[in-house]
Amino acid sequence: MDISEIALANSECHLDAEHPTADEVIASALTAREIDVLEAMAKGLGCKDIAHTLGISEHTVRKHRSNMCTRLGLRNAVELVTHARRQGWLSAARSPFPLSPREQEVLAHVLAGHTSKEIARSLYLSDLTVRKHRENILRKLGLTSTAQLQTFAPTATLNGGDT
Repeated sequence: MDISEIALANSECHLDAEHPTADEVIASALTAREIDVLEAMAKGLGCKDIAHTLGISEHTVRKHRSNMCTRLGLRNAVELVTHARRQGWLSAARSPFPLSPREQEVLAHVLAGHTSKEIARSLYLSDLTVRKHRENILRKLGLTSTAQLQTFAPTATLNGGDT
């Protein structure tokens, strides 16, 4: 056994002994540009907006999205963003959540499919207060619709405020 074979054997043992971090896993699975596209998708941007923001063509954005889905065994963009959030790959998922505790409670109810009136009754709030919380949640997260919110929301929120 020569020195290079010993070094290779030692490095393989070293890799097996440690568990890779989320950053190491994502770095090995996706390119830096794919991560940029994924971050933009998670913010609710469409292909055209992502292309404009990153200075690439819409076709390139769609190709990156397709490559990521294929590599990770996912079927569409919603699954891709949801998977990335659950894995903690996106910077927003790792940063402190910008919502107040009450907004997190309202968000959990929204994600469970409850209407503003149902949420109001459950949390002993007025319907208008719940609507304002929903508006603030969307504004703080940079989203424009409840549909975007469904794909954005980290799973930690789902577990944290469920009543």
